[in-house]
Amino acid sequence: MQSFRSTLHVGVHYKKTFPVTHPLTAFWPERRVIRWTNLAEQLMPAIAAIGLTVQLQFNGLDFLPLALVQALFVLSLPVQAWYWLGNRAKSPLPPPVQSVYDDYAKRLTAMGVQVPTSSGQRNYQQFAELLLLVQRQLGNAE
Repeated sequence: MQSFRSTLHVGVHYKKTFPVTHPLTAFWPERRVIRWTNLAEQLMPAIAAIGLTVQLQFNGLDFLPLALVQALFVLSLPVQAWYWLGNRAKSPLPPPVQSVYDDYAKRLTAMGVQVPTSSGQRNYQQFAELLLLVQRQLGNAE
């Protein structure tokens, strides 16, 4: 089992690789998770700071432990999304998605585009990289 830190790293890489604008990915959970993660990365530090400040202002130092726990929870939300994305990126493709992968790989190979090959079962990270290639080569018409 890989470490927590490497899973987070894979999740951040998967977030950057997955094409959220491709029509094929319209109903995939990654699209929504990535958009919410991007929003959380920007807003959660401010929300945590405001929440901590407001709780201490109105409740005093007696509520410092509770305010810190709440702030840490709010700050952990993007980390939880990166972890989910990292686990998803390492997950093997189910057979229907594998056939879509093979179809797009054949189309790109027929066009003369170098498609990265892998030994063993393909995963969602490889599928995201292939979708990125499809988006660049074939455009959004597919």
